[in-house]
Amino acid sequence: PITAAITNFPLLVQNGSVIDSTSEQNGSQLLKGTKGAIGVDGTYIYLAIVTNATVTDSAYVMQALGARDALNLDGGGTAAMWIGGSYKVGPGRLLPNAIVLTKP
Repeated sequence: PITAAITNFPLLVQNGSVIDSTSEQNGSQLLKGTKGAIGVDGTYIYLAIVTNATVTDSAYVMQALGARDALNLDGGGTAAMWIGGSYKVGPGRLLPNAIVLTKP
């Protein structure tokens, strides 16, 4: 059953193809910086922090990683990744929420 859901903008990858949403992106999305993304391929969940990238750059990274569908997450100072008890990236400020993956 679905127990939680998230939404964000823009969609990065759909059915394995990069979605070009450049004309709909705002200023910070068009600038190179730290970007967050989440994707799936039917078997795996991909979480990525992409540095020195535009949102479109991060779409190509998610596609290259194998994500069939991917969604942009927040970037900049709120982009962070915690693995094995410590931050591997960020955060630049306090975070009010997080996507948490655990083993069943």
